[in-house]
Amino acid sequence: MTLESIYYIGQTVSVIAILGTLVFVGIQVRHARLQTEQANTLARAEMSQSAGLKILELVDSWYQTKESAEFMHRALLTDAPLSRAEKQRFGARLLTLFTGIEVVAMLYREDLCDQGLYDRLMITSQVYCNRPQVQKWWHSGGRAFYLMPFRGTLDAMMPRADAVDEAVAEGEAAAAA
Repeated sequence: MTLESIYYIGQTVSVIAILGTLVFVGIQVRHARLQTEQANTLARAEMSQSAGLKILELVDSWYQTKESAEFMHRALLTDAPLSRAEKQRFGARLLTLFTGIEVVAMLYREDLCDQGLYDRLMITSQVYCNRPQVQKWWHSGGRAFYLMPFRGTLDAMMPRADAVDEAVAEGEAAAAA
């Protein structure tokens, strides 16, 4: 065997070794990508569950006592006037609720929250936004606490706000007359 033959055999073995290494590295990269996707899916599920449970616990706490449940019923479902302290209490509850929903919306935009929870909370937001007292709170300063695009989302969910403001103005004008 000549030196040239040994050289070509060595080159062939080197090429085979390099190809084998490339295949092995490709398999490792694919495996690492799959593990990362699985970890991201698990993290997304855990963050969704945690955020959803916190919001549920918050709303549940509003109804834990008879007094608190009656207050929320009056604030959300009747036209009964609220005292200054009650307006502040109601506003603080709405601020906390919508801030929790805003956090979930931020997580959703970053693909860290699942679609189902986001959709569920948008439905919940719409239900609250259809309440006249919530609309009054929103337009009397509540919206100032939120960032875009969430503020725009809630603005769009407040379809009757102008009608509520006009009704309040008409009621005040009638009371003054």
